[in-house]
Amino acid sequence: MKILPLDWHGANGQPPADDRLRALARAIRNLSPDWQNPERFYARRDELSAEARRLAASPPALSSTNRR
Repeated sequence: MKILPLDWHGANGQPPADDRLRALARAIRNLSPDWQNPERFYARRDELSAEARRLAASPPALSSTNRR
């Protein structure tokens, strides 16, 4: 299951990191147990964990607009 069904992708074929992070936060916020199908909750939780690890492993380079 894809987290971000966006039509615009960056140079590497992925949506920009800030969009991916916002979508991940939204998906985590909306994650809740599924009493009809408990396996669905655990599968989704694992997908979100994997996406968080992917984002952490490849942080975006700082541009001149987001440096402090």
